[in-house]
Amino acid sequence: MKWNKFTLKTRSEVEDIVISTLADVGIEGVEIQDKQPLTESDKQQMFVDIMPDIPDDDGIAYLNFYLDVDEDKEKVLADVRAALAEMQEFLDLGECTITESETEDKDWINNWKQYFHQFYVDDILIVPSWEEVKAEDKDKMILHIDPGTAFGTGMHETTQLVIRQLKKYVTPDTEMLDVGTGSGILGIVALKLGAKHVLGTDLDPCAVPAVAENKEANQIVDETFDLSLIHI
Repeated sequence: MKWNKFTLKTRSEVEDIVISTLADVGIEGVEIQDKQPLTESDKQQMFVDIMPDIPDDDGIAYLNFYLDVDEDKEKVLADVRAALAEMQEFLDLGECTITESETEDKDWINNWKQYFHQFYVDDILIVPSWEEVKAEDKDKMILHIDPGTAFGTGMHETTQLVIRQLKKYVTPDTEMLDVGTGSGILGIVALKLGAKHVLGTDLDPCAVPAVAENKEANQIVDETFDLSLIHI
């Protein structure tokens, strides 16, 4: 399925009110592209080791919206332009031009999965839910972990380093505190290696469903892995 993509060039300072106006004329979903600096709140929600380099803010915003090819785009664009013209009487919208292009419909929710495959950390196999375990690997220690909003897939070097240390030091009497548990991967590895109990802590609410899902996927008994969400 194909879509008509429209890009409205405006000022980043007015993007919120422009989006609200677009909603008033029936444009329900808008994609924002700008160079506004990340706020501290934005940064706290990002689980990356190195913050991305963002160019200096040039004050320009590109607002993308999409229409089905069967929609009456001329009528919709006429309504959009009329609403914008009315706004321009009291507000500087910048260039306020609209360009059109065509885009293919894609399964964005699942498309990224083609880049994440099962892999080994030494003799531990980490498998996403959409891949089958190969027959020759069924006797290995297997972790079922999906990439998600909480940090921890096993691909990062620091995670792999800790997994190797857990293999050395975990015993049946081990009680582990997993600070910043994220997806719960390290706690789950420890329990699969025979640890007695894990207490995971995290600041991010996304860790709660992530840990619950990964515990279930790996048949981890609830009583052996507790999670404490810290509020600061």
